Order: sequence, then C-alpha cells, then structure tokens
Amino acid sequence: MNRLRIISAAVAAAVAAPALAAVPIVSAPVTVLASTAGLPGGTFTRNFNGIIDEVVTPGLGASIGFALNSVSGDGKTWNFTANILNQATSPFSSARISAMGFSSTPDIANAAVVSGPFTGVDLGGNFPQISNVGFCFTAGPNCNGGASGGIALGGSASQVFNLIFTNAQTSVVLDQFTMRWQSLTGGNFNGASGIGQGIAPDPVDPGGGAVPEPASWAMLIAGFGLVGAAMRRRTQHGLTVSA
Repeated sequence: MNRLRIISAAVAAAVAAPALAAVPIVSAPVTVLASTAGLPGGTFTRNFNGIIDEVVTPGLGASIGFALNSVSGDGKTWNFTANILNQATSPFSSARISAMGFSSTPDIANAAVVSGPFTGVDLGGNFPQISNVGFCFTAGPNCNGGASGGIALGGSASQVFNLIFTNAQTSVVLDQFTMRWQSLTGGNFNGASGIGQGIAPDPVDPGGGAVPEPASWAMLIAGFGLVGAAMRRRTQHGLTVSA
C-alpha cells in the first residue's frame, strides 16, 4: 500500500511539473546598483526564446529592456520600468505575452504595479514556477490563469513596478527571467501556450564582433592544434636524406 502511495505521488508530481522541466533553466544574473538609478548604468536587456511542450520553438521571441528609475524609502523601494517587445514571427500569426517574471536576491517583501498592461502580481512562485516575482494579466490573486489581455504579436508595452525590500539595499541581483506565451496560432500550435526564458545579449568586443563562448574558444584551440599537427606531418614527409 505504501509503495502504491509513493508511485501515485510521483505520477501526480510529474503531471504537475512545469512545462520547463525538460529544458535547462537559464541563469542570466545582473547586479543592479542603487547608485545607477536614472543613469545608463542602471539599464539592461534580456532576450527571450519560446518553449512549447518542453521544446525551444523557432518563431517565438521577445525582448525586455529594464531600467532602474529610482530608489526611495531609504533604499527599500526600487522602481523599475520594463519595456517589452513581442518579436514573435512566422509561423505564428498570433502570440500574446500574458506574463513576465524573474527572481530577486535578496528576496523581496512586496511588489506593486505602478502602471502598464500587467495588473496582477504573484509572489508565491505560481508563475512561472522558477521565478519569485511575476507580473501578469489575471482575474485572481496570482498568475496561474491569465485573462484575455496581453501584448500581441509585434506589439510593445511599458510596465512600471516597485520592488520593496525589508531592509535597505545598495545592490540587487535579478535572475531567471521568464515570460508566458498564450493564444498561439500558427503551424501545429493552434491554441497552445508556452514559456520563455531570458538571456543576456551576446557580449561585443571592441572590434565589433561577438565574443566567442568558452566552448567556442575550446573548439578553436583544438582546431589550431589539428592544423599544426597536419603541417608537421607534411613537413616530415617532405624531408629527404642526401647521400
């Protein structure tokens, strides 16, 4: 009987698991300093993919530009603007963003909407399961559901909100940026919904090119080694010994 209960609990947990379960959770932390409020140093961007049925799906994309506007309440209240752009493309003819979220270190005591399309706030981890702060369209007290509103394909919106901390902070780390896609139409995804994860834009070197990732550097070094070995073999084969 106990074994049956354990199996039943495992099945229930699997059914309740978020759609993100089979996709590695992206970590893209950014440290925001209170001293950068209202300055270019207080801005950053996250680009989002789209994940449907645990698969990263081409055509779903978005970006959010965050800006720290002010820090008040003796360092406890941090006011942000999030400029959201829905960049979904073919095969989708309809794809609305109905929620966005992220995690904060330290944990916030409260959050409040100042203005913008998202009127609901979730601090209970209901959306999207990996973020401890969520802003959404919803008729209830959290972001589990979702109303009919949202940011339509090709649309944009500005969301202004406050993060309120128990104690004064001089810096805050934001991470695990997420969003929810709903009412997807196009291809084989009519009526589907999905989750997006935010990553930092590619770093740029002074020469204007993208900085290779560590794995790319390893492949380049290995390639140089193979080329060098091949050249040495050719040189050795070309040697002749005179009498």
